[in-house]
Amino acid sequence: MRRRARPGAVRLVTAAIVVPLLTGCAQSAPDLSPAAATRLQADVLAVSRASAADDLPAARAALAALTKTLASTRDGRGLSAERQNVIEASIAAVAADLTALEAQRAAQAQAQAAADAAALKAAAEGRAAAGEEKNQGSGKHDKEENK
Repeated sequence: MRRRARPGAVRLVTAAIVVPLLTGCAQSAPDLSPAAATRLQADVLAVSRASAADDLPAARAALAALTKTLASTRDGRGLSAERQNVIEASIAAVAADLTALEAQRAAQAQAQAAADAAALKAAAEGRAAAGEEKNQGSGKHDKEENK
């Protein structure tokens, strides 16, 4: 059973990238070209959708694609160094959030596995105890018949 990420965590993942990407788009001297903005926004949308769907592996993959797009945009001179630094810091923050969510999931899975193992052990011990009682009871019954 997959657990949903905390809604606040999903919003944080999304906002951490969207805000720096869109901030300053209306400035007179753009530090992000329209073509670069379109490419980056498409990748941000992919991160947002994967996060909203509670698909951490897909969110991680979309974040990697965003990082690659950012690098190619930087190489093509489609954004200023200042904007690049802000977006890179946001990507790092989102990556840290995803790592924390993945660690939380791993801990939940480990706790569930331990609980499942304990339940199986208790059930097996219960069956063994019931089998012993049955064997002891039938042995007692056999002894009484032999008298």
